Amino acid sequence: MGKMLERLRSIWWLGAPESLRFRFRRTATLSKSINEVLDQIRARDNRASGSAHLEMALKALVGAKLRLSLPELAINAQQLYVADSSSRRDADFLVGEMAIHVTALPGERLMRKCQANIERGLRPMIVTLRQRMNMAEAQAADLSILDKVELCDIDHFVSHSIEVRSGFARERVESTVTRLIAEYNSIIDKCDAERSLQIRM
Repeated sequence: MGKMLERLRSIWWLGAPESLRFRFRRTATLSKSINEVLDQIRARDNRASGSAHLEMALKALVGAKLRLSLPELAINAQQLYVADSSSRRDADFLVGEMAIHVTALPGERLMRKCQANIERGLRPMIVTLRQRMNMAEAQAADLSILDKVELCDIDHFVSHSIEVRSGFARERVESTVTRLIAEYNSIIDKCDAERSLQIRM
């Protein structure tokens, strides 16, 4: 029975999508390289008529960025699969008093959760796609919490961290990117069905 399951798994992987590619180029910004990875995921989600992969990858990227600074930070598969806006969690990642929400599509339910964070004495942050920043700002303004919610686009949120950890030294950036990708892949590895979201340089 074990051999049969292993055989079926190997057949399934043959038909699985290839890993994502991160192209590190000295002539382009890190934000550009990160966006190229996200574009690859968008293409997959468009074929599948959804956005589940993109949402999961965004959370894994944020988790990897946090783990570079906080190696002890625990991240489980549920954090990647379940949107915190539809769960009882305070946020996708709770670091000290900072409640970090990661989403590809901000909505009213998420803003209500941020409002609840504020009422509980937490400091909410939303990390989303650059194209969704105006939407997030408008929704936060509607609830009069715009000045109480940190809004960040994912590519600058991650790329700025890489630059800081590299001391803004170009020769150290690539090794920091390699470490970030290793952390990202370690997080994605917790989700057996989504290993095609792993990134290779």
